Amino acid sequence: MNIANETASALNEIIDGVTRVSDVVDEIATASREQAGALNQINEGLGQIEQVTQSNTSSAEESAAAAVQLSSQATQLKSPIGGQERSALPKY
Repeated sequence: MNIANETASALNEIIDGVTRVSDVVDEIATASREQAGALNQINEGLGQIEQVTQSNTSSAEESAAAAVQLSSQATQLKSPIGGQERSALPKY
């Protein structure tokens, strides 16, 4: 009977060990799900940053084009009578 008791005791220790391992695996799975959720949130945030960056780039390009156009218009206005030669004006 001594061998039977030792075997039962060893099996109980194995069962306890398997239960502990199972608990650790569950904790790892839970942590992995939480990390996956956090990574999804980070990816969404980066996507939003990319959209804002593209929008800002577009606005900057439009502003630069408008600045060039305004500069050209200002140059024309600085010339005598809006860029027209005096000789081209009708004489009265």
